[in-house]
Amino acid sequence: MTTTVQTQSDYRDLPLDWLVISPTNPRKTFDEDAMQELAASIRENGVLQPLLVRPRAERSFEIVFGERRYRGAAMDVDAISATVKQEFAAKDKGKASKKATAKSASKPAKRAAA
Repeated sequence: MTTTVQTQSDYRDLPLDWLVISPTNPRKTFDEDAMQELAASIRENGVLQPLLVRPRAERSFEIVFGERRYRGAAMDVDAISATVKQEFAAKDKGKASKKATAKSASKPAKRAAA
């Protein structure tokens, strides 16, 4: 029996300067006090859930999910845990953007749209 891999991902620590914030991220404002609390938590406990990124070029990755964790980590560390999803590369950018938008949408907005 043959098994075909449908998706490919790679978990690793990436330097923060290799990461690029996605212009499609719907979140545009970040509460400074909450970011300071997040930075303190990351300093004490590390990042509990890795970012989800897609490759852009060698040593360049676009953040699909986790911009807030990225910003919190940037206050104190040089690298962050990330899952690199190959299927989110160039041909699937539109799908990834829709997933990021859907995940970041607030619950009241979802109910209002229903």
